[in-house]
Amino acid sequence: MIKNELKNNIFILKMLSGNKYVDICILMFLDDHTLFNACMTCKYINGLCDQNFWRNKFAYKYKLDNLKDELYLFDDYTWKKLYIQIKFNNYEILHKAYQYKLAYLCIFIFKHTEIEYIEEEIISSASYPSFMELVYLVFNDKELINKLNLTEIFRMSCDLRENNIKKKEQLELFNLLLEAGLHIEGYDLSCAIEGENSEIVKKILFLNVLSKQEIIKFSKIFDVDDYFEILELIKLYLNKNV
Repeated sequence: MIKNELKNNIFILKMLSGNKYVDICILMFLDDHTLFNACMTCKYINGLCDQNFWRNKFAYKYKLDNLKDELYLFDDYTWKKLYIQIKFNNYEILHKAYQYKLAYLCIFIFKHTEIEYIEEEIISSASYPSFMELVYLVFNDKELINKLNLTEIFRMSCDLRENNIKKKEQLELFNLLLEAGLHIEGYDLSCAIEGENSEIVKKILFLNVLSKQEIIKFSKIFDVDDYFEILELIKLYLNKNV
């Protein structure tokens, strides 16, 4: 293993010119594994890979024309550490970004790294102060919106046992989902009832996309004592729209 790394370093060194600026350009095109090993085992190469190099490498790798320095404004992170951590520990960085209110970094991670359930991550960020800032950034990004399951986001947002979304935030999120093309089904009404948000229930009813039969089917499963106000609202709607 060590012999192979030494051979690789000798090969890389033969590629280099001795001119600092030319060599930095050459290193920029190396794959991550080769570059990391070269930095750890070759003093000259490690010296070339300074903070500015890793910043440019970051921009080159992720095809960013306008790279914000705010990306790594937490703890003792440098561009090198951020580059490595996003590659190997993207979930850890994501949760740090929630904590430090770096919504821009969250969007970057959603778009450029492998996050299995982005929908779940968006809802789980409700525990942090930057939640709505993140939500608006998400819904202003058409590329990202096309990756998302809007129905899953809505249904998860209604589950009060699993998230800390305030009712006002729920309603704002619901409106954004509708604008993005959320398709309402009967089961979504039951989710809204369970979420105890009467404003969302009203909106669903007045969209007029559910039949009377669907409304009855998905509301009668709830206990009147537990959901009295919302069930009365639905009853009133049905009586007016017989």
